[in-house]
Amino acid sequence: MAKCQSTKSTNALTKKESTDWFCAWADRSTVGMVSPGDNAGTGVGKDTAVDLTTKLREQIRVKV
Repeated sequence: MAKCQSTKSTNALTKKESTDWFCAWADRSTVGMVSPGDNAGTGVGKDTAVDLTTKLREQIRVKV
């Protein structure tokens, strides 16, 4: 199971407000957290954060 939480902030360079997502999961032997970002200062959408988190979890998961 994974959970995601958003946070809003103002980019120091562009002065634009952005929303960033943090997604985390844990299972019997692994804990992971993903916090994708962009250089434009506009933030990353929830769908993008969930997609990246899902792909990363699938790649690092080892069957016991």
